[in-house]
Amino acid sequence: MVPLLGAAFVFGLLHALLPGHGKAVLTARYAGSGRLAGALASSAIVMMMQVGTAIILVLTMAIGSIVGTFIGGRLLGIGPSNLLLPALALILVVSAVKVSRHR
Repeated sequence: MVPLLGAAFVFGLLHALLPGHGKAVLTARYAGSGRLAGALASSAIVMMMQVGTAIILVLTMAIGSIVGTFIGGRLLGIGPSNLLLPALALILVVSAVKVSRHR
């Protein structure tokens, strides 16, 4: 879990440096009025929000994967495999169709 958190932190930090997050506008505004501290603070806040969002996303995905694996393992002992495997295939097909329609 620690490597995932580290990866999320690095990803969020690097992603926040990219354009489109309002940092350029805020920095230009503060720097134009001579407030370098405000420019740096606003950029840092935006970057930390990006990092926090990335960490939450990675944690949510990891927890969902763990819970799904746990539930699947429990179902193997309850339901017969000849019912569970087609159900899993159906879930994967529905998921693939949803993803293909999203684009």
